[in-house]
Amino acid sequence: MCIRDRDTQGHTRTTEDRTFPTRAPRVAAVPGDYATIAAALAQASYCDGVQVAAGAYAENGLTVPDGVYLHGAGWEQTTLAGNGTSNVLTLSPGSEVEGFTIQGSGTDYFHAGVWVDRGPVTLRDNRITGNATGVWAWCFDVATCALQVTLEGNLITGNARDGLDSNEFAVFTVRNNTVVDNGGRGMTLNNAASLAENNLAVGNGTGIANNAGATVQYNLSWDNGTNYSGAQGTGNLMLDPFFRNRDSGDYRLYAGSPAVGHGTPPGTDMGALPFTPVGNPPEELTVSAAGEDVWRVSWTGNGATGYVLY
Repeated sequence: MCIRDRDTQGHTRTTEDRTFPTRAPRVAAVPGDYATIAAALAQASYCDGVQVAAGAYAENGLTVPDGVYLHGAGWEQTTLAGNGTSNVLTLSPGSEVEGFTIQGSGTDYFHAGVWVDRGPVTLRDNRITGNATGVWAWCFDVATCALQVTLEGNLITGNARDGLDSNEFAVFTVRNNTVVDNGGRGMTLNNAASLAENNLAVGNGTGIANNAGATVQYNLSWDNGTNYSGAQGTGNLMLDPFFRNRDSGDYRLYAGSPAVGHGTPPGTDMGALPFTPVGNPPEELTVSAAGEDVWRVSWTGNGATGYVLY
């Protein structure tokens, strides 16, 4: 089996169970070793990686092979743009995708930025936007598909229909994602074994649709047509998350956001983009009487980004 963990810099390390003889894992660079992502994936075998440099890549209908990881330079720097005719990416069992903006799927009902019909798979730290559906997980044969989909730290925004959708056999683990302004449901949980926690669901038709008694806890759902449908667990909020600028797609949090520190474990921020202020909070806070039943609150601002000064 292929085993991945993180080094102290947050980079993926890949090792392998040597139960059977095999060559060492390889990492192919795009465009260094191969001109296209498709060419790099075509040569990749179990436990191999494909590392894609910053840039925009107009490629469509790609399949990430079994056990292969596909990494970009970060969703702000590496864009995978489909041509509007099919799924942009299809994931195979054991595969992992990280660090891309994924956009431009076809418009048919089953078209998506990411399509999954066998698992397990992992999507981490991507922006999935401008597709028919963001992520579609559909198990055709429950006896063989083992369809477990883990999503962590993704921005899933501006897709025409749902952010996440599935049939009843797909098990989602959805943790610390920001799911905003999708035309249908932000996320759909159709299996009782699914888990949604520490997510932000804002401006969707339905924020979180729990259709099967899944575990839904410590999420914030706001400004959706329906914020929550189905059973809720503990710690769920319905409050404005205080994005820095939702209209321009800046989903970082202000210091006063109710999503800051209210996730699980205690002290964890909700959403894909934890609060990261620059500088220090306002200083020299004073409260003084300014008349009958009137109080004056004053402080010294220091230009710290991320703090709202009134």
